[in-house]
Amino acid sequence: MEKTTCTNLTDVVRSVQLLKVNGYSMTKTMDCEEGCIKSRWNVDGYDWEIRLYSAGLPGNGGFYSSWIAVELVFLSEARARNVKATLGYRLVDPIPIAKLNKFSEERRHTVTFKNPHLIIETSDLERWHYIKDDSFTVQCTITVLNEIPDLPTISAKEVEVPSSNLHEHLGDLLKTGTGADVTFVVSGESFAAHKAILAARSPVLMAEFFGQSKEKSSRRVEIKVEGEEPIPISDAVLRLH
Repeated sequence: MEKTTCTNLTDVVRSVQLLKVNGYSMTKTMDCEEGCIKSRWNVDGYDWEIRLYSAGLPGNGGFYSSWIAVELVFLSEARARNVKATLGYRLVDPIPIAKLNKFSEERRHTVTFKNPHLIIETSDLERWHYIKDDSFTVQCTITVLNEIPDLPTISAKEVEVPSSNLHEHLGDLLKTGTGADVTFVVSGESFAAHKAILAARSPVLMAEFFGQSKEKSSRRVEIKVEGEEPIPISDAVLRLH
């Protein structure tokens, strides 16, 4: 069965707060600078400031002086690269019955810092009855994209590839007898070897060691040689090892 894994490449940190403006009738008579209400936040280890303009936006020739707006300002220094954040905001309905209008729905903006976003005109704020007891509330959400640090990678140059001298290593293993599990005896001469290596090199020895023969469990194999003088056992085994 195929196994599927999931790797998180990014993560987000989110903070939600309700910002309530009391004394609305007084704040709307202020000039734009005085009507700027500031709220400090800390999200993902960074300091932020949300500025709520309850008496309109300053500048722009007074064109937005009748609008309520919100602005997110980054107060820290980025730890790495650029800090990516999203500002979400919506008006909170003071009456339980939901109003079917765009102002109660959360709107989100990927932040260009010090770029205010318009929420609602003051006339609509009053007409849609978002004012209760001379106050209104804005729900704000700051979402910060938290990139997971890159995993360390090892380049091909850093990987040590063993040399292709396997035959030398196997020869050394035979000479030292390390891990040997069988001993050959020929004409009184004995030599330690490794069954698995010899069986991989010889079908006959594969059958002898791992077939149904009696040598399967034996740790000592005697070889009788008749006629010609045999090749030294060490050389014979070395050729197979």
